[in-house]
Amino acid sequence: MGFRSVINLRLASEEGVLVEEEGAAVRAAGMHYVHLPFNMRSPDPSLIDDFIAAVETPANTSAYVHCAAGGRALDDQAGQGRRLGRSPCT
Repeated sequence: MGFRSVINLRLASEEGVLVEEEGAAVRAAGMHYVHLPFNMRSPDPSLIDDFIAAVETPANTSAYVHCAAGGRALDDQAGQGRRLGRSPCT
């Protein structure tokens, strides 16, 4: 099974980030695109709820989650797992 969605955690202000272009390319490939900008210096507490909602939406399963280096994506998946009482790696 392939991915049905892409969840981008990068800030639009980061160098090299092309949010609109990435979203257009993902949608052109027939997938859903979700942009949840995660600021490591000032995290928005509602982001974890938005992330959970995005990954639990049936149309988004399975999702490719990314940021620049992988740290934010892993942090969000770990937070989701802790909140739901399960390991994010299973």
